[in-house]
Amino acid sequence: MVSPRRPIFRVSTQALGCLFRGYTHVPRSTLYFNSAHRRLYSSPAAKPLRILFCGSDDVSAASLQALYDEQKRDPSSIASIDVLCRPGKPYGRGLKKIREVPLIATAQSLGLRTHMRDTFTGWDLPQVDGESINLIIAVSFGLFVPPRVLNSTEYDGLNLHLSLLPDLRGPSPVHYAILNGYKQTGITLQTLSPIGFDHGKILLQAPVSIPDPEKITRGALQDILIPISADLLIRGLREKVYLPQTTPVEPILPENKILALAPKIKPENRRLLSKMTAEEMARVERAFGRVWVGIKFSDGGRKRVILEGLETVPMPAEMSDFYATHEDKMGIFKSLTIVEDDGETRKETMVAMMKAPDGHSIIIPAKGDRALLIRNATIDGSKKNKAAVALYGKSLERGSDGSWFDGTGELIYWDAFSSIWDTVLD
Repeated sequence: MVSPRRPIFRVSTQALGCLFRGYTHVPRSTLYFNSAHRRLYSSPAAKPLRILFCGSDDVSAASLQALYDEQKRDPSSIASIDVLCRPGKPYGRGLKKIREVPLIATAQSLGLRTHMRDTFTGWDLPQVDGESINLIIAVSFGLFVPPRVLNSTEYDGLNLHLSLLPDLRGPSPVHYAILNGYKQTGITLQTLSPIGFDHGKILLQAPVSIPDPEKITRGALQDILIPISADLLIRGLREKVYLPQTTPVEPILPENKILALAPKIKPENRRLLSKMTAEEMARVERAFGRVWVGIKFSDGGRKRVILEGLETVPMPAEMSDFYATHEDKMGIFKSLTIVEDDGETRKETMVAMMKAPDGHSIIIPAKGDRALLIRNATIDGSKKNKAAVALYGKSLERGSDGSWFDGTGELIYWDAFSSIWDTVLD
């Protein structure tokens, strides 16, 4: 929420019709640009830009396309565009194939001169018809632009970041906006800082409401932010915010004033933990993609299991009754043992699972008053399957009296089982 005391420039619906070509994800009448402390009635003179555009992914590809279109619209403002990408990385069996970054294809299709570097060490900026690069633009580049390179340009550098800085500093702002349950995020145009990533002067910001925040995925949110970020970049160039005399704007802060980070995603970030609520588990998948858990099977073996298609559902009445009475009156429950090992300690949590009404998914309890529905599961070394087939058929067996047995036939007493239930469902 933007403070009512902050000066705001509201873009008209007519202007946005030109600015956001074909963009319909966010109601145009509700989108604002933060332009605090900015004189909007004139733009100072500047030399034609000779740009080095640094990027990698689809976000940067869209910005490069917008930059190219702006050059065609006004050649006097942008004299040239060079593109800098990081080299492709090997992948696949034997690492024999190379996966190129998406930006390369865009640059080549536009006929732009392209350079590939994984370091700035020993590299000087290219010359363009005997003239030096005078502005660096980095979008989802992932490589720090050192002071030596920035200082060799007249206008230093600009950077687009998919969050309202200083909130969500780091390489994964869209992922963590979803993981943290944000209802609003946005775009920031900042200067490239000589001291580190995402510490530049904030020049422009565009807040964006997140539609359906408890269901949206990282990909869907990124698709919403991409055209806004590209248009914000072009607006910044037209206003010549790269000139030294430009005054930074007041940043739009979260309502609770608490700033979060968006660090690089690691495999552990995709791991589900027994302490999570069903909502938190579903957010992990929507933010990071396929998630995983360690599961102990009846033969004592432990394997990683990839889970997909997670959804929060009301706690089934049968599950609540089972928790209250410890009696499986309908014979529908089987057990699932989740193993959590951080290298120092190991925790095993037994939960009961039941088939979902569709017959293919399973439902397990979680902390809070909601349960988690799991549609698909892939056990290490096996093919992807319906969760009911992959997990429900490989759990502990029930005895004729309704008690539970492990793979050796040893009885698991109800009091021990229920105490674990109390921990999970508390």
